[in-house]
Amino acid sequence: MLIPHDDESLLAEYDEFVNSSPHTSLFQTRGWAHVKNNWDAYHFIHRTGGKIDAAMQVLAIDDAQIGGRFFYASRGPVCDPRDVDLVAAMVREAADHAREAGGFLLRVDPAVARDDELEAAYAAKGITFTRDPYSSSQPLMNVVLEIRGRSADQILMDYSKNTRKHIRKGEKYGVSTRVGTIEDIPEFYEIVRISNEHHGISSRPMSYFQRIYEAFPDSTRLSFSMFEGRSISTSLMVIQGKQAFAMYGGDTHEFQKGQSYQLDFEEVRHAVEAGCETYDMGGILSDDDEDSLTHFKKKFTEDNIVYWIGNIDVPLEEDKYAAFVARTAIGASRER
Repeated sequence: MLIPHDDESLLAEYDEFVNSSPHTSLFQTRGWAHVKNNWDAYHFIHRTGGKIDAAMQVLAIDDAQIGGRFFYASRGPVCDPRDVDLVAAMVREAADHAREAGGFLLRVDPAVARDDELEAAYAAKGITFTRDPYSSSQPLMNVVLEIRGRSADQILMDYSKNTRKHIRKGEKYGVSTRVGTIEDIPEFYEIVRISNEHHGISSRPMSYFQRIYEAFPDSTRLSFSMFEGRSISTSLMVIQGKQAFAMYGGDTHEFQKGQSYQLDFEEVRHAVEAGCETYDMGGILSDDDEDSLTHFKKKFTEDNIVYWIGNIDVPLEEDKYAAFVARTAIGASRER
């Protein structure tokens, strides 16, 4: 069922289920809807025997160029992904609502690794997955450390000798870690801006990062590498359930003191102490070690890459969906 926007009791039930589910996702929380405040949020729940057994947050935004609304359930639904009938029911209900609300596409990208047997089970129910890296809303690969109950020291010893050397380099040069608060977002933002400019990529507005902290004040860790009294690198991590997400970071690129290695391992340590099972360093576009970002991230995840099952695309207006896909293909060709 679709929860009315003003039904605080049902929305509280939604929150409780999502936050307590072993299948929880940061991107299915209402906090994430606060972060994405230029999208409209819709919340669906499914009950069996009176108890919620599935929930899904769908965000929607107008696409003036296409002439319709794009509906997107990032890493949803929150339920057992192997219960294909349940997932299919959630997708159908959300698609019906999106169609009535002027949508041209409902996209759902479950947080599920590729699995041929599971894909076949979905296909038997008429659900297929797309894996076009140029039209996907999220990267189709994430670099993830499986903590597996280890202590931070055990993980450190399991890293390669080279990675351990770089992590310890910061301490050798007197680099320390400072944990900040929401008041430090401007300082964080300036380092991220400098870092993005160095790499030739655009930056989100500072208000975006402020909203992340506002949405998850008790589970956000904003940290800085300090050298000679200055912040020289920074990172923002958010914990949801048993998952730690290293979401954003940056470096001033003035020093090579091992600061980024040290800072990331401090996040790993914090994730372990918080009882997390995974430390997710985010998406990558290539699994080739020639890609410098991939090469760096894999050092912290013991080379582990999760290859996602992909997107469930439900076209609601075929011509507009075709235009949407064509537009992303054109954009990709210009980047190549």
